[in-house]
Amino acid sequence: MEVRKLFQYVLMGIGAFIFVLAIGLFASYKPSQKAVDAGIKANLKLWGAMPIEIVQPMISLVGETYQDLKIQYTEIPGDQMANQLTTAMATGTGPDMILIDDQHVLQYYPLVQSLDFAQYPESAYRSTYADAGSVFVLPWTIVGFPVAIDPLVLYYNRDLLTAGYESEPAHTWLEILDHVKKFTQVDSSGRISFATIPIGTISNVRHGVDILSMLASQQLNPLVTYSLEKFTPTLQGIPNSDQSQDTSIARPVEFMSAFVNPNSSSYTWNAGFSDSLTAFLGEQSLYYFGFGSEYNTIRTQNPNLNLGITIAPQIDTKIQIKKSTAGRVYALSITKTSNQKLAAYNAIQIIAGNTAGSAISGTGLVPARLDLLGVTQSDPRIQTLYKSALITRSWWNPNALGVENVFDKTLQSFQSGTMNTYDALDRMSQYLERELGKIRVPSSDDLPTGAEATGLPGGL
Repeated sequence: MEVRKLFQYVLMGIGAFIFVLAIGLFASYKPSQKAVDAGIKANLKLWGAMPIEIVQPMISLVGETYQDLKIQYTEIPGDQMANQLTTAMATGTGPDMILIDDQHVLQYYPLVQSLDFAQYPESAYRSTYADAGSVFVLPWTIVGFPVAIDPLVLYYNRDLLTAGYESEPAHTWLEILDHVKKFTQVDSSGRISFATIPIGTISNVRHGVDILSMLASQQLNPLVTYSLEKFTPTLQGIPNSDQSQDTSIARPVEFMSAFVNPNSSSYTWNAGFSDSLTAFLGEQSLYYFGFGSEYNTIRTQNPNLNLGITIAPQIDTKIQIKKSTAGRVYALSITKTSNQKLAAYNAIQIIAGNTAGSAISGTGLVPARLDLLGVTQSDPRIQTLYKSALITRSWWNPNALGVENVFDKTLQSFQSGTMNTYDALDRMSQYLERELGKIRVPSSDDLPTGAEATGLPGGL
């Protein structure tokens, strides 16, 4: 018993843990050459939707450690990834690894080599990666190792801000409302000539669903939860919550919609604008919600813009108040059909290791590891991204494109007055419930563990 406990403690060292995990998971894999047997000589195929210029530095990290461990990356448009991956895996031509984001976890998990908690304790995973990475931990398995976070932040125009004699951007929603009253310009016909912040719609506001999910998270609503062996939407309220508390997202929906209501004091945006980013680039808005990775693009498209960046507004900045923002989280997973799983795990050990920060430096992405996010950055912009990554939250989205379409149409109906708050939440919730119902959730009897799950005698 004492030896077993000591072994478990040793495994908490992340580098050693992943190495032992790889050996255990694929102990039955016995190629002839020693280098191949150790998983350090192979030609691996990696697929993903991320641009090659961002992925290549990550791949280079592997080559610096193992010269004979080659990775060929294929960039595939996100809307084509699922079909191409399913077809390729069925014909035995699929990749060894895939780079997936938080919006497609439920879609891809049946295709990847997952890990049961007997092999990789959930506590070890959560102590290694930021909370945003928890989206890759399903209630019964782990489906990927996070490598990068792209947090949703608030961009602002410094010149326009100081023109209003403000030295600091808004840090809370109350401050946002104050700035809306101060900066928004509306003519006598109700036409907005200058918008303070693009928010309230989805069709012409980039990351509109992310903004709504951020507001829901700040009200402690996860949008989707898991209980009684099924995924359940929480838009209308969190199951088994305190009945005296309103845990629905009615307030976030109403709050967000007020920004596009001409009769509201917070009116500052409408469907007349072509696009939130276009408005910001054209200096027609003071703020813009965007991902950290958009910084370089914004600078390129308008070099004259005096660009600032800050953490997304919160309910309160007090240290005891929980904070959150939205974002994209990217993880590496090994496909079930790969016959080079040990080599793939060695590659992931490097890419998701403690040198990941240098590989994505300058991209706007930040590491997903807590030990790296805890390092103070000399560049204030990078420090803002690191802080934002620490409070980034995600959710189990069953169908990213479908959710965007349904939420958009529902908000339009609500904002036009043809649907009340309850009906709007009901429509969105019903859609999520239908899509979540398509997810095959294994019963407890279907979940093998230890040797049965991995081929490692006795498990860990």
